[in-house]
Amino acid sequence: KVLLGLFVSVFTLVGGAASAQFYEIGPSNIGGQVSSLIIDHQDASRSTVYAGALNGGLFVRSSNTSVLQNIYSDLGANAPVEDLVSSRNSWHYVPCKDADGNEIAPLPISTMLQGPDGTIYIGTGSDLYPVGSKYGQMSIGGCGIYRYNSSDRVFKAIPNTMPPASSDFKAVHGLDFYQRHDTLFLFAATSAGLFRWTIGSESDWSNPAKRDLIKAGKVDNIVVARQHNMAYFSMGNQLYRMSNATDGDTAINISASNADFGGKNLAIKLAIAPSDNRYVYAMVIDSTGLMKHIYVTTNGQKWDTTTTSTILPLTSNSGLTCGTISVDPNNPKRIIVGGSNIWIGQGYVEGSNYMWTKSSYSEYELNAGDFMGSVYNSSVFVHSGIQEMVPVWNDQIQDFTYYIATDGGVQDRHPLLLLREPQPRP
Repeated sequence: KVLLGLFVSVFTLVGGAASAQFYEIGPSNIGGQVSSLIIDHQDASRSTVYAGALNGGLFVRSSNTSVLQNIYSDLGANAPVEDLVSSRNSWHYVPCKDADGNEIAPLPISTMLQGPDGTIYIGTGSDLYPVGSKYGQMSIGGCGIYRYNSSDRVFKAIPNTMPPASSDFKAVHGLDFYQRHDTLFLFAATSAGLFRWTIGSESDWSNPAKRDLIKAGKVDNIVVARQHNMAYFSMGNQLYRMSNATDGDTAINISASNADFGGKNLAIKLAIAPSDNRYVYAMVIDSTGLMKHIYVTTNGQKWDTTTTSTILPLTSNSGLTCGTISVDPNNPKRIIVGGSNIWIGQGYVEGSNYMWTKSSYSEYELNAGDFMGSVYNSSVFVHSGIQEMVPVWNDQIQDFTYYIATDGGVQDRHPLLLLREPQPRP
């Protein structure tokens, strides 16, 4: 893969299809994979974006001057307004500093999550291994789970997650949460198991009794259906459900509910519809590391396929070392799938296959000898190795645009303002 830095792409959905132009926007001072993105919900303008790099720490980009005054430590809280304005929409590295002001090494960020109070939870480390002849080993040792708050720019390690004291968090694959009154339940899928913290006060983080091991073993995904206090997680080719995510510790293996779970397949990736948590999507990765099928359920028992063996998203799209599903915030039957490229699927009739539209092309598909001319100048190019796709509301077009984290570079995809019925703001 060509590693050129962070790629963040933006596109908009129009009637189930995507219409947009991609542009590279930087930064140019870091190479490698962007593993995760956060659209800061504390910024009402939705313009503050955090990007986590697996080889390079945390970056931030914002067009909100008041946010910059809080965030940009290199400019300082009292920086002249003209300096802040000139730095809008530039990517800034966020120095990793502890509570004493000491700078620590850049975090190898694997996943991020923003909690209800604005705190960003940062998981570190990766343990991707070879699959057939398609991938070489990529492995970066983690250093636990951190909490970051933009108000003081302090990175606080969650106690007992850092090596060498603990090896349970050397690779954090996913994070999710559930908030009930004043209690936060934080879930972490790691190389050693599924963990849950029950936090009612700051002192609970260091209390071993407030952390439970729900399931031992390598857990790849965790998604929480907050509307129903349920959770789904995957371990290799096995799928589990927790009917009581916050108070129970029983995880039921529901792999038998679908013939494509288990067997020779390698992994299952998950997503939940924000507007209707009954809709849970599962993407099966086969023994070659490619996407096989994408299923949907509304009851955790009956899984309907959204694809067929002849639908292109599943014939050449890599899914093991990347691959992600994002669900339209307003429509639980519209999904965006990324791996080597981006496809948009729209469901119309319950139990029937979705209609699919291809939205992007990778460097491999576009390279016809003149790489810079045929690839980077193409309006449909998105770098392969798509890691995450995050929706953000755009007031100008009354619709959602999507930021895309990939294995190489930062792009900005400007939507073409095609008309459709305005969508409700969440």
